Amino acid sequence: MKARALLLFAQSRSDACLGLLQTGCGGSTPTEEQRVTDVINAYQSALLNGDGETACGYATPALRRRLAGRDGSDSPVTCAQEVASLQQVPGFVKLNRDVAVTQVAVHGDTAEVRAKSSSNPVVTAYYKLAKRQGQWKIEQTSGTS
Repeated sequence: MKARALLLFAQSRSDACLGLLQTGCGGSTPTEEQRVTDVINAYQSALLNGDGETACGYATPALRRRLAGRDGSDSPVTCAQEVASLQQVPGFVKLNRDVAVTQVAVHGDTAEVRAKSSSNPVVTAYYKLAKRQGQWKIEQTSGTS
């Protein structure tokens, strides 16, 4: 369970500041690119803090199902439990704490995001998002380190 979760999440972390979730100065409306960035930053922050409920709330139902699994005794594990268990993986937070969004491309109701760390080893994460009922949700995540 943890090895699979590490592969799915290890490259998708950052220590993004929650202040980035604000819509900006003077009540201006954020761009779609900023909204997508805000979702990724909040998702990564939740991952780093072991907040599985919040992190999985940014995922589509299909991604939540893929991230759920079974533990060592073959008992079902929810997406939120899987994410929370990442705090137990040695080096997980250290490896992923400085991953930041570097590129966002929005195409109507879909978006692609690249995030990268500045530390060594370099972690690169890729996300695909879809706009569902006016909210951006993560459909897919992958990465390399």
